Amino acid sequence: GFKVTFDANGGNFTGGAKISKFFAKKASITANEIENPKYTGYKFVGWSLTQTGAVEDLGIADKAKTVYAVWKPIRTITFNAAPGAFDGGSSETSKLVAEGDVVTVEGLPALPVKFCSQETAGNCDKYAYFHGWSTISHAPYGEDENIPEENIVDLPAFEFESDTTLYAVWVESETYTVTFNANGHGQTKVAFVKVGKGETTVQPPDPNADDGYVFSGRWCKVAPC
Repeated sequence: GFKVTFDANGGNFTGGAKISKFFAKKASITANEIENPKYTGYKFVGWSLTQTGAVEDLGIADKAKTVYAVWKPIRTITFNAAPGAFDGGSSETSKLVAEGDVVTVEGLPALPVKFCSQETAGNCDKYAYFHGWSTISHAPYGEDENIPEENIVDLPAFEFESDTTLYAVWVESETYTVTFNANGHGQTKVAFVKVGKGETTVQPPDPNADDGYVFSGRWCKVAPC
């Protein structure tokens, strides 16, 4: 057989952890019995045959080998709801997300929000409704004002390479938000949809279920279903 060594590649194993295994000739190499290492500021995503490679099939034992931990940096995504706020009254919330993971936010800004328009400064009698998240900050958009959709962020598909702040988009036209929550055991492919008053929405794509779970195919208004 052959010895395969598992290298934390910048990270660390706990003291006394098993870091190598022997495999019979031509046996498939697996990381069973090898604990996942830790690396502050990074998320462990698997093993590779090269130090900078992507997660891959480790092949078969045909000689002594070293395989390396693969890491993705963890970034801070800040959600700024101003002039609105999240439950609890804070205008900002943040979370740590590894590059490549689906970005979600727990809860959406309270709807609607009352604000002072430029035309009626000091007379806060206008209401704005949440429209989504944007990479730029902007005052609430008027009913006839064009929203730059190129700046609107689709959270499940959002790609980032550094700490990022996303800003709530508010519009005066009356719209409401339907949020899809994976209920603790997966990640949704659609975080929320915008629906006009009196309109209906359709079922989104099935969420990605965590290991050990399958999606039942149903969405409920209250949890647990």
